[in-house]
Amino acid sequence: MNKKNHSTAHILFKYYYKVYIPQAHLYSKEYITTFGIPTSGDREVDRNLANAKTLTQMTIVEMAEYLDEGANLTLEEPEKSVEIYKVVKDHLSNWQRLINNPYEEVEVPVEDLRKLDALAAEVFKIARIYMKEEPTGSKLFDNLNALTSRRFLKRVADTPEERAIKNVNSEYKPVADTIAKTAFERRRQWR
Repeated sequence: MNKKNHSTAHILFKYYYKVYIPQAHLYSKEYITTFGIPTSGDREVDRNLANAKTLTQMTIVEMAEYLDEGANLTLEEPEKSVEIYKVVKDHLSNWQRLINNPYEEVEVPVEDLRKLDALAAEVFKIARIYMKEEPTGSKLFDNLNALTSRRFLKRVADTPEERAIKNVNSEYKPVADTIAKTAFERRRQWR
């Protein structure tokens, strides 16, 4: 499927990624109350079985839910973290744009956005290793950036790959709280 034809919301809910998750988190409360938890009789073996990493496929929204429940998630392909991060970031940016539009009257799913924001913060820790700064496409801007940086003070110039890795933000900036604050202020303004 071509992702350019789908919205970020569609990708969040419909695209699956391979993720390792502890076996214990795959049992729902209904399943446990109906069938109980499988046990071998040995506590050590049961603990190891419950914490055994199981490969499963999840959507980004499911990952956010499991992360909120306290599950440790591990992507099978860590390079996909960049894609997941960008989709979540775009979705949060879309909500921020929507809530800042004074003519839109929408109910903001604040808790869900906070879960996605928490997922983005966790995924960003891995994604920043694989992210590279996107080229501007203009030699003028590239040269101005080179002049304004302190690169000329170094005796050995960095390779383009090293510069791209250094220029990626080193920390994630949460967005969901800003969206919630804006939504609250808009609601309070009309009361």
